[in-house]
Amino acid sequence: MKAIIGLLLAGLTLVVAQQSCTYTTTGTNGQTLKYDLSPLTLTNGNSYVIDDSKGSTYWANICGNATASCTPTQAVCQQGSNTHYYGCGILSTMKFSDGENGPDSGVTVWYGEGNSCQYPRTTTIYIACSPDAETILYDIAELSSCEYTLWMKSKYACPL
Repeated sequence: MKAIIGLLLAGLTLVVAQQSCTYTTTGTNGQTLKYDLSPLTLTNGNSYVIDDSKGSTYWANICGNATASCTPTQAVCQQGSNTHYYGCGILSTMKFSDGENGPDSGVTVWYGEGNSCQYPRTTTIYIACSPDAETILYDIAELSSCEYTLWMKSKYACPL
């Protein structure tokens, strides 16, 4: 009986829901701008990692979950200077909008419903279009309590 159950389980196909990683908007000249951020999704246990000036480390992913030890799994996770982990945004809440400096400048990614602070933590990631740049996460700030902002630049944040 155990062998039959094992064979049945081995034959099952795991289906994982994938987040859409494309964004379409209207540019400043009225043209349609399409972005495909899927090349920014890190897999195989990788995340974008950055430290802040307060001794916290952040793990982030675009259109995927971060690899840090947040529970439940988060797209952005913070390890505070006290070594505790705090979720800063769940993948299923991901929303796209125009870049920090307008629709032609890149894409903004927002995640919500992180672990509670004064209220649930949120993260905004500004990804600037930089046609010649590999993807770089270069700055982070907690601009107001429980609201984190990350800045990246990438050739993948440029319109197709």
